[in-house]
Amino acid sequence: MCLSRKQVLELAKILHSTTKALGQSSKLSTHQEKLSHLLGYRHWNAASAGLPETIPEETAAAIALLEVPGQTPMTFLAHGRAAPWKMPLVVRDYLIAQSLDPDGFGVTSYTRPTPVLAQKPRFLTIGFSRAVDEHTEYREPLDPNDISYCHHNHTPIVVTFADHTGRFSFKLTLWLVTFSALSDSPIYFNGASHKPMYNSIVETVTGVEPFNRKGYCLVNSDDARNPHAVIKCDEQGREIEHIRNLPPLPERELWAELKTYNNQLNLSLTDAAEITQSTVYMYAEYAGGETFD
Repeated sequence: MCLSRKQVLELAKILHSTTKALGQSSKLSTHQEKLSHLLGYRHWNAASAGLPETIPEETAAAIALLEVPGQTPMTFLAHGRAAPWKMPLVVRDYLIAQSLDPDGFGVTSYTRPTPVLAQKPRFLTIGFSRAVDEHTEYREPLDPNDISYCHHNHTPIVVTFADHTGRFSFKLTLWLVTFSALSDSPIYFNGASHKPMYNSIVETVTGVEPFNRKGYCLVNSDDARNPHAVIKCDEQGREIEHIRNLPPLPERELWAELKTYNNQLNLSLTDAAEITQSTVYMYAEYAGGETFD
């Protein structure tokens, strides 16, 4: 099933705002036209008239920008529930067709940049219902360095690949979005805990499964005098190393401490959140309740 008109408009807005986050100029109308062409329409007016207003089922969209030195940048669009998983294979097939076989290539950089909007106050929104047909939302301010994961952050994955000699070969930028049934609010698609998107993308493109990425996260400590701890973990929830316990500190100082560690690995706030969220969930389950994050 095709994307709806509203979904294409949302995708254009995402491309517009996140392209700015990548430090590039952007026009909303340009993205509307580009998406229309990728869907087989001559222009946005034709797409607007031809696409359904909504669709009654969950779907996803994956957009890939492939930049190879000496070649015109190529943009690909896939839609359907499996689109985020299939897009890396589309890119690989295109590279092979262009006589650039990526088998065995290495990744020199993989990141989701912190969005421009992160400079503004952020909030954790919690919804709850006391009765049927009653819904209340509570917004809790987040510290600027808080790595709490947010599915409404749509900055893309940016990956650079190098050949067997270590020479830069191409850059891949991926936007992965899920739309729930009849919803106009897209969320970022982050894959499955058993197969992080990093591993899936790199293995599909290069044929080689990489090691899990590592980062630092903040968890509860069993030490009553030092209630929090910094640990090094991987993105499948495994603890690699206990770094240190932290004394009672204001929240701002706790997150600043953690950011210092993740800066050593050149991780954005989004990178750190994606790597550590499974570890935080694991600690919460082990403790039988919620963790600090």
